[in-house]
Amino acid sequence: MRNVPSMPDLPKVSRNVTKKDLIESVVRKTNHKRPVVREVVESLLDSITLELGRGRRIELRNFGIFMVRLRRERAARNPKTKDRVNVPEKPAVKFKAGRDMRAAVEGRMIPPSDGKHVRHAAPDAPIVETKPLRASSRA
Repeated sequence: MRNVPSMPDLPKVSRNVTKKDLIESVVRKTNHKRPVVREVVESLLDSITLELGRGRRIELRNFGIFMVRLRRERAARNPKTKDRVNVPEKPAVKFKAGRDMRAAVEGRMIPPSDGKHVRHAAPDAPIVETKPLRASSRA
């Protein structure tokens, strides 16, 4: 994996982020009580799971889209016996990353330090800062 400059250095112990880690991050950023944040995060995840179970599509602007797709029947091999096996078609969750997530993963986005705007850069260009739109003086 290439080193992306906008990603914070992660502890050497694990590169995985757990639900508990996400809850702790929200607690630190919002100063809300841990049980309240845990309940909100778990409710959100439960709602996403419930809606996907109903076959509905979940669109979170600039973050991504969760959808259920039918995975086709296919032939596979049992790795132990090397026998051919038919895998039946089944529903599977698909995630399509949104614009902000793609930019962050590609190293083109730096989180806002002032909360007003985000800095972006093209894949092979230096990072540039984009300013928020000004209100027009004409009405």
